[in-house]
Amino acid sequence: MMNRKFILGSLLLLGIVSAHAQFTPVTRNANIATSENFPVNEGGIHGYVRASAWGFGQDGGENGSENYDFASTFAEAGIRANYKKGFGEGYFIFAGEARLRYGQYLNGKMDNKTNIGTAINTNDRYKTTLDLKDLYVGYRSHKWEVILGNQNVQWGRGLGSNPTNNISPSDMLFLSANPEDKKMYNFMLTTDFQFRKGLDLQVVAVPMVRSSYLPLQAFNLGGLNMLGQTIPEAKIKNGTIAARLNLNNGPMGASISYYNGCDPFPNLHADWQDGDPSKGQVMAWTENCRKQTIGADFCVRISGEMRGGNFVPTNDWMITGEFAYNFYKNPNNVGYIPQDNFAFTLGLLKIINMSNNVDEFTIGMSWYGKYTPNYKTLKFDLTNPVSYMEDMNVSLGRFFNGQQAKLDHTLMLILSQSALRKKLSFSLMCSYGLIKPTDITGSFKDKNNATIYPQANYNISKNLSLSAGYMRMFGANAPYYGPIMGGCFVELKAKI
Repeated sequence: MMNRKFILGSLLLLGIVSAHAQFTPVTRNANIATSENFPVNEGGIHGYVRASAWGFGQDGGENGSENYDFASTFAEAGIRANYKKGFGEGYFIFAGEARLRYGQYLNGKMDNKTNIGTAINTNDRYKTTLDLKDLYVGYRSHKWEVILGNQNVQWGRGLGSNPTNNISPSDMLFLSANPEDKKMYNFMLTTDFQFRKGLDLQVVAVPMVRSSYLPLQAFNLGGLNMLGQTIPEAKIKNGTIAARLNLNNGPMGASISYYNGCDPFPNLHADWQDGDPSKGQVMAWTENCRKQTIGADFCVRISGEMRGGNFVPTNDWMITGEFAYNFYKNPNNVGYIPQDNFAFTLGLLKIINMSNNVDEFTIGMSWYGKYTPNYKTLKFDLTNPVSYMEDMNVSLGRFFNGQQAKLDHTLMLILSQSALRKKLSFSLMCSYGLIKPTDITGSFKDKNNATIYPQANYNISKNLSLSAGYMRMFGANAPYYGPIMGGCFVELKAKI
């Protein structure tokens, strides 16, 4: 299975393994008892500037996407301000983060107002963007907290894929060396109540839908004429409510969760132009489908023997798992809405501490996928245009939602090594799909989907770092995603 959630999950995982992040966020989604660890002092401000380039993607072939010398180039300045003020038994929290960016993306294809999907070969391809991330106010005490504003909430302990992580959307085409950049932020209300140390209940309410960003006009999808991305109306009935009971007890953690809202990742909906098969044109656009998810996760950490008097274990084992059953609202059995499915991930990670008690070597394996109980074979009957279009929608949904077989599953290997007291780090992610995949028309392909993603990070000084890497895809998805999301990248960043 090589789909949007896999790509995002694996990239974010590499960000965790290589410990490469922009800011240390306020810890508020696991345990209030540990959320006193504010990233900076009262009134503190963090900032950075960086330059990033991503390009030279692989050839998409005759039917694949356009190959870009530079899919993304930009310069960016970011600033984050945090403030807390004591009141009663707790304190008020104020936080905000803004990023000012200037650059070009996909040769301006997504910014062409007259003909979306066509490159702009003028200076109009460059644009300036002000991106607001966290921007919220809240109150935190020893037992409870409540936060209102622009936030990003991440759930799940799975390795490589997080099927319970549905609340916050992602920008799938934000190409940079830091996978955390893909996270998007919603306006939401989050509350957290601690029953006892290590056990808390989080409830999240999102009044308006914000979808993940995946502009399919950037890809060559055969004969489909892409119209754009749509989201549900800004009404309460289309909002989200979610809850998570979380246990965090030292070396062991687990949770159960419930989600009721739109799938954060859009699905592709196709139909004949003006509903008339005789015109021979197939139009397509993305829509968000409503679902309910019941999920659970766990993580167990087993530490080895301590080394000397340093109280640092020689190695750690981590066993992780995450499971979710997705129920989609589809009373009329519409083809483009995904079928109900069971999503899972099981992982094993070993962390070996080097003799200097600072550097680490990490190796991990993950198996994840989706099981679709009511999976059926498609006919693609060209003599029946209505039936043909229904099968086309089901096929497109399976392609983008990771349901190309009754059991669609993938193996992933993760390696990372730090050196020179974490001044230098290397990471490698390799994945291999365990099924014969299909393309967007439902035709089976001989080559399984696979990805390799090496990356290196060098801390030149305390405030200056350099990152570089490469991503390449193989298999049925490679002609669509590879020319854009594959390729080489480099980033230079300075903290101020």
